[in-house]
Amino acid sequence: MGKEARMKIRLVIITLAVIVSSLCQGAWEPYNKNHGPFAPDDWPKVVKLERCDSLDVRYSRRYFEKKQYFGFKDKPDSPRLCLAQRSGWQWSWLYIEDSQGNVISGPHVSYAEVWSRLGVYSVELNGDGKQDFVIRYLLGGCGTIFTFSCNVIFVLSDGDDYAVTPTTGLWSGLDYFVDIKGDGKCRFIHTRFINGRGVKGRDGKSHNYWVYNLLEFKGGRVFVNNKLVPQFPRWIWYTYNPNHQPTTQLTDDQKQLLWGQYENPIFPKPQAQPIELRIPSDGKSFPGRTLIIRYDPKRSKYNYKAPAYSSLPDTDPYVTVRGHDKGLVRLMNDNNRRLKEYVVPKEKLRAVVDVYFGANVVEDYHFVFADDKIVVIYRSNLNAGIFSSCNIYELPYPRSGFELEDNILAGDPLAKTLLSPILFFYKEHIAPNIDK
Repeated sequence: MGKEARMKIRLVIITLAVIVSSLCQGAWEPYNKNHGPFAPDDWPKVVKLERCDSLDVRYSRRYFEKKQYFGFKDKPDSPRLCLAQRSGWQWSWLYIEDSQGNVISGPHVSYAEVWSRLGVYSVELNGDGKQDFVIRYLLGGCGTIFTFSCNVIFVLSDGDDYAVTPTTGLWSGLDYFVDIKGDGKCRFIHTRFINGRGVKGRDGKSHNYWVYNLLEFKGGRVFVNNKLVPQFPRWIWYTYNPNHQPTTQLTDDQKQLLWGQYENPIFPKPQAQPIELRIPSDGKSFPGRTLIIRYDPKRSKYNYKAPAYSSLPDTDPYVTVRGHDKGLVRLMNDNNRRLKEYVVPKEKLRAVVDVYFGANVVEDYHFVFADDKIVVIYRSNLNAGIFSSCNIYELPYPRSGFELEDNILAGDPLAKTLLSPILFFYKEHIAPNIDK
């Protein structure tokens, strides 16, 4: 091997060493250390978070292919957090279990994946004396700054349950969990990087800024409270030299303009689009017909009215002769009441799922998810469209009283067959995208 070749190999090794070194530093040293909301000698008291142990990883061929548990090996009686992954789904499900493995909360959508970029911590956040969890999920990104793009997910005890709140921004480290008022309560300083392109500061130039907001915790809620400390939210000009002073480059209107470029700068709200799922016939459940399941979020913004009507007046001889069609809506309960209309008000409406078979528009099903029940509507168009009638089944939801479903759907075995796949469709595709 010649001298020139050896020099090239040496140069490659040195370059790789520098890259690896910078990546290792990037894992623990955020890029905004010289532009934090406070100078190092003026930093508020830090609240210590305990990093949870990875207790167990389980693999299965069932619905969840991978489950990862977090807790404390030296505290066997404490609750533990479980993240469950399924292929084809971007995020993981989150459960809280007691020390015996009983689920006490969940499933929740976690906005994190069961990956190595995950950190799970325990700390008491909301003042109720119970164990809370914080999940740090590094998303990564292009450039040194956006290497620290991160979802910070708060899992807060809320009575006998837990509430999950994701935030999006940049990871600045554990020192950003602070007792900023000196009252023993933990608050979180949220970090966001703002590109100021197109907005000129007082010096006539555009600049970039680090923006910090204070998040507070109460019960299961996470909310912004910038009134706790003066000069929050803090906009720190990203200068070449270390700088921790709130900028005077921007007016309040300019800050609002730059902040407004993000639809949800702190709390992400996934935008739900129409989702359609087609399940080819397996020759058994729905012979010869493709099952089509469709969800359109726009339908949840208005009152749901059962699709039943008659184009003829009640006094028409055709109607009076066929008297059983006068009750266009049949509520299939103990009384089998006949109604002129059936409405679920939009205030209680969560989602409407359409279910039909191939190109068949003569009959279909609607599964209407309300706050306190699932309404199953079977619709049929009769007599060349003169009549459209409905059978309506009301199922208690969530699980309280759900064991009654067999009796309620006894008269419609197809609806009973559909119920399970529709529930999975709702939990996997719809529930993560609705803000209630």
